[in-house]
Amino acid sequence: MNNIVLNKFKFNLILDTILLGTSFCDEFNYQFEYEVNEGYGKAFLKTINNTAVNIRLYSLDLTKNFVFISDMPPTLVTVNGKEVYIFRILLDINPKTNERKALVIYHKDASFIHTTINWENAHSSFVPL
Repeated sequence: MNNIVLNKFKFNLILDTILLGTSFCDEFNYQFEYEVNEGYGKAFLKTINNTAVNIRLYSLDLTKNFVFISDMPPTLVTVNGKEVYIFRILLDINPKTNERKALVIYHKDASFIHTTINWENAHSSFVPL
């Protein structure tokens, strides 16, 4: 990765595109934090709609884009007063353009998939269930 050394970055993303299922909330505002240092990276989903969740994401690929994925069993969280399971989280950051994309899969059966508007169909084969 050409010894790129970055510090921690925090940013918010609005996930406003539904790929599957029915939303249980009017708006989703996610806060992410990530760090990449010389080929090693980690990220966290810190909050959903200002509710702390602090879910760790692991680096999947750091060559072209910084790609992170959660590695956990379905995890119960509360979003807008409703208990829901988060099944999987993907975060994709282009370090050259700073374009950021995310996908969150909800429920134990992965029946609700929520993404940023710029999540492309090309990523559809990259959604591990």
